[in-house]
Amino acid sequence: MHKRYLVHLIAELFDFTNLVIAYSNMTRVIDEHLYNAYPRLLKEYKVILQTINPNITGVATRFHMQYEKMMEESNGNINEVLQERIHKGAAYFLNAIQPIKEIYLKSDITTNNKQTKKQLDNAKDALYESLRLKINLLKFASTETFSSETYLQAKANILLDKETNTKKTKRTSQAAEKAKVPDGNLHPTLLNELSAWRTEKMREEGLPAYCILNQKAITGVANLVPTETHELIQIPGIGKAKADKYGVEILSITRRYKRENP
Repeated sequence: MHKRYLVHLIAELFDFTNLVIAYSNMTRVIDEHLYNAYPRLLKEYKVILQTINPNITGVATRFHMQYEKMMEESNGNINEVLQERIHKGAAYFLNAIQPIKEIYLKSDITTNNKQTKKQLDNAKDALYESLRLKINLLKFASTETFSSETYLQAKANILLDKETNTKKTKRTSQAAEKAKVPDGNLHPTLLNELSAWRTEKMREEGLPAYCILNQKAITGVANLVPTETHELIQIPGIGKAKADKYGVEILSITRRYKRENP
């Protein structure tokens, strides 16, 4: 029973079913609803999807046969040879799922359709959680001694960290009230500069204007002239993802404008 349980835990560590389902669902949502707005991103998603079976699930299936046999030969104990095999396997899969992590981080996708946005948010959340759990468990297994106790403790710590972060995020979102944007066009020169910047980003990224910064957001920036990231995030239409991606460029424009027009 002890041997079977250890095999079960190792198999759980190297089981990528949930991650593959989450990634496939994310690809499907983009393909069905956002293919016109994000054609290049969709192409990247599909290319990575084609590599998942040979590089991840196929290797995981063969690896399962190896460690199951090694466990049988070691009479249910994780000896040094098997421990080293788990370390190397974890390191391999950490590298194999890196493309999924990278494309997730660059998936700053927006839509004005409420139903599509709900599907997109659910797909992104599921992919994020699958990635977070798997990456952290693989990092543990690539360096630490694997046993039922150490594995279960590592998993519990990761899940506890998720619960703590969820509570922090909820409190932060409740506290971060959006600023009230004055009516009209208070700084037309700045608005023109921001519009020109947005047009340039549209050309670079091949995205429509509202995917870079919608008109409400760009007007808010022009009227409120934020110079710090926390001020930028308070503007309606700009969240943390937008601030992380474009904040440096936007704030460089607003800070220069403020210096020139004290």
